Amino acid sequence: MTLRDTAVAAARAAGEIQKQYYGRALAVDARTAHDVKLEADRLCEQAVLDIIRAAWPDHAVLSEEAGLIGGEGDLYWLIDPLDGTVNFFHGIPYFGSSVACYRRPEATADAPFPRPLASLGEPVLGVVYIPPTDELFVGETGQGATCNGQPIRPSGITNLSEAMATVGFGAREGSCLLYTSDAADELDG
Repeated sequence: MTLRDTAVAAARAAGEIQKQYYGRALAVDARTAHDVKLEADRLCEQAVLDIIRAAWPDHAVLSEEAGLIGGEGDLYWLIDPLDGTVNFFHGIPYFGSSVACYRRPEATADAPFPRPLASLGEPVLGVVYIPPTDELFVGETGQGATCNGQPIRPSGITNLSEAMATVGFGAREGSCLLYTSDAADELDG
């Protein structure tokens, strides 16, 4: 199985679980003002981990839910198996699964893996699957990006006044995200 095939299969597997649980009464593991952890998070994570670990047992995985799961390979995975849990919980159909693969940065004596998030290494590929719209986004270094197999490109809008923007509140107190048609910026305060 290729890296791409693995990432697509993992993202879709989590998406299938999301489809099963969306709109139902959900078991809540923990909840704060702008964050919630659900049984569905854990089930999605397990599905993604099972697929990645079966195909690439020597790769490390860094998951939003479980943290770092070790591996010694030169590649590692970053996963958010249920990206948009708060939306999912509240019945807002803007959620999905995110799976990315990175080449590890060179480890040094003073900076062994995992390094701070500022130095993730070199991105290899990323996949986002959005179950409510059945959209599969795939981006590969040197290959461009697609949505459901069709090439996509960034917006040509360069003036914020012409862009569409939405706001989301992060789990950290006092933070929010501003999404424009071209970028996302984290705002404090």
